[in-house]
Amino acid sequence: MQNIFEIRIHARAQQGANTVAHFLAESIINFGKYAQAFPYFGPERSGSPLMAFVRISDEPIRIYSQVYNPNVSVVIDQTLLNTENIAKDFTDQQMVLVNSEKSSEEINKILKSKAKIYSVDANTLSKEIFGKTIPNTVLLGALIKVLEINNQKFISLDNVIETINKEFPARYGKEMTEKNLQAIKAGYDGIK
Repeated sequence: MQNIFEIRIHARAQQGANTVAHFLAESIINFGKYAQAFPYFGPERSGSPLMAFVRISDEPIRIYSQVYNPNVSVVIDQTLLNTENIAKDFTDQQMVLVNSEKSSEEINKILKSKAKIYSVDANTLSKEIFGKTIPNTVLLGALIKVLEINNQKFISLDNVIETINKEFPARYGKEMTEKNLQAIKAGYDGIK
């Protein structure tokens, strides 16, 4: 049986879940692993709930379904905690990262899960860096830290920074690249 690590990202449309998934997969591929990333959209309207998925393996991945039992769930919009079964039936080996000003303990009172809960106030951090709320790259940095804390060593902060320095300038320009690097580092350091 193939050893696959799976990530599910919960967000609302226009919050950058698909961007985080694709950028994470691209970073992982650049450093010698196999990865796939893809979204799942319900009704396509601004603000509607959606999910994005990432799979990581040492071997080619031949599964193309949604991720139903992820190792990590990332929640970009904390209002989804009340509407989605984010961590239903999770074990104490699974992880949940939530964009929230609340502590991990407060979030666990909502989720009532056995999962390891982590939080980062990505909205506030991104507003300080970008001047508006763009939480996705802050959460990417926080996710790297959560993986590191839990001995998942298929990617590091340095790997992501190197990929950003390679890919971002041509797409978004030097200033936006620097801000995204700052956002990723802030997320990495901001885990609660």
